[in-house]
Amino acid sequence: MQNATLDAARANLRAQDETVSQANADWRPSIGVQGIQSFSQVYPIDGHGINRRTHGHTTGSTAQITQNIYKGGATDATIGQAESNVFSGKAGLFSTEQQVLFNAVTAHADVIAKQDIVKYLQDDVSFYKTLLEHTQARFDVGEVGRTDVETALSKYEGAKGNLSTAIGDLEAAKARYTQI
Repeated sequence: MQNATLDAARANLRAQDETVSQANADWRPSIGVQGIQSFSQVYPIDGHGINRRTHGHTTGSTAQITQNIYKGGATDATIGQAESNVFSGKAGLFSTEQQVLFNAVTAHADVIAKQDIVKYLQDDVSFYKTLLEHTQARFDVGEVGRTDVETALSKYEGAKGNLSTAIGDLEAAKARYTQI
């Protein structure tokens, strides 16, 4: 299972780690090569009937190798800065990992709590259903009035509504946990 937040933090650390190699490149030689080639043809036209065609071409190339010996400490400072950024990135990644782990544990605990609430409310619905049935039976024999039956029905319906809400909360908690 992958986590986008962790993947992004790890990619950021890899990018920061690459800057150390780039900073070390100042100690390595650099090579530059340049070439040029030209070709020319001349067709003189003069009034004396002498038409002589001439050709010319030139080719040249240069190569240059440069080696950094000392830049006033700039290379060492750049390398040190890049290494410090990597250490900082590692600490940031550790912090991100801890935050993701904390979020996952919190989301898991939330799912467990919501499951327990749903179980409790299912028992509550069962209790109020039994209460409604008993109240209806007592009404049928004339022990209680219609108001008592309606009160029991109201409590039963309220318990069913609470259960539906709790089931929705449980599904939302499961979705948050899956997302992390």
